[in-house]
Amino acid sequence: ISSSPPPLKHIHPAIFRLGLGYADGTICGATARVLALLQALAVVVRDYSTPSGKDLNRELPRYLTDLIGFLVQCRPLSSGMGNMIRRLKTRINRVNPGMSDPDAKAELLEYLWDVVSHRVLGATKQIVSYAVAKIADGDLVLTYGASYVVVQALMAAKKAGKRFRVIVLDSRPDCEGRGTLRKLLAAGIPCSYGNLNTASYVMKGVSKVFLGAAAVFSNGMVYSRCGTAAVAMVANAHHRPVMICCETFKFHDRVQLDSFTHNELGDPAKLM
Repeated sequence: ISSSPPPLKHIHPAIFRLGLGYADGTICGATARVLALLQALAVVVRDYSTPSGKDLNRELPRYLTDLIGFLVQCRPLSSGMGNMIRRLKTRINRVNPGMSDPDAKAELLEYLWDVVSHRVLGATKQIVSYAVAKIADGDLVLTYGASYVVVQALMAAKKAGKRFRVIVLDSRPDCEGRGTLRKLLAAGIPCSYGNLNTASYVMKGVSKVFLGAAAVFSNGMVYSRCGTAAVAMVANAHHRPVMICCETFKFHDRVQLDSFTHNELGDPAKLM
């Protein structure tokens, strides 16, 4: 990835808007960030014109590298985003050099929408159906922070007629669990809300724990927002099952043995 992004006038408007959304937190959450990236890349591919005498499968990856450099300046890439970018570049390299620009772009756009429908949205549906089967009447489910897949699973369980309650734990500085709480209450699910430091107290009555993840590494380690490990360890101490809801596009071949090497640092002013 380029360390010096191109001048702003050379950045596609869709990528510029995407970067600003990442930077100000408007677009947050691993799944939401990947979906927004794929949609922006589809617009870039649609609008791209190969320079005269050049091949699309050589020039487009270079152009994308510059755009991704701008996104990295706004916010570091997540594992899922990195995976999607590598897959797209690999797919571009396979485009027949003799193919016309319109045909090549149509092929790439079809690939992007196939990724969205199958690897992202389709994977979410499969996880949701599996998670719903794990929820029984009378359960007290605990979740932490905000996870798109977990919220979808709990709402699907409610629609399936299952009677259960949810405890939403949260922590500063972003308090993302408030958004989870609002969505679950709007769906008619009885909920309680608490801070992370109450985990050991509320865990006594919990039946099972559902957590989201930003990535799963090749050694099985789960990478998620700060505080997730604490919830999982408290659940383990109370012998409560912990289920991680994570799509395969977030799987990464990296091995991480500690919690500090690749942490993404936020704005310290939010803690003041």
